[in-house]
Amino acid sequence: MTTCPICKNQIENDATKCPTCGYRFHDTTQEFKPVDLSSRPEPEDQHALSVATLMVCYGKQEGMVYKLEDDRATVGRSPKCDVFLNDMTVSRDHAVLERIEQTWTIKDADSFNGVWVNNKNIDHVVLHDGDLIQIGCFVLRFTA
Repeated sequence: MTTCPICKNQIENDATKCPTCGYRFHDTTQEFKPVDLSSRPEPEDQHALSVATLMVCYGKQEGMVYKLEDDRATVGRSPKCDVFLNDMTVSRDHAVLERIEQTWTIKDADSFNGVWVNNKNIDHVVLHDGDLIQIGCFVLRFTA
């Protein structure tokens, strides 16, 4: 028996996914098509928050807000990531966000589907308040 890293239930060693929460253990990253962001509504104002945030504005976890309280945050499908995006279009270690003083950057961690900021595929870029980040089938709004 082994333990699911998400829901902590005991499952058989040869299981490919958890029967309780659906977490997939041995799958590979799937390809995706970029989302057309031009028709997405603006989310509620989040400027009242004191730390930078990532809000999922499209995808399975829509509405989820991740606070970026440390100087570094990892994004990916691995449950060990600070921003855990559980979908097969996301690589296990997909991207890294880093803060130097008041400036945040995002860097692609050699992911399968890349990192898109404001509909542009990037390797490494400085983030600005309101930027839209697409990672796999998720779209996240960066708020500083």
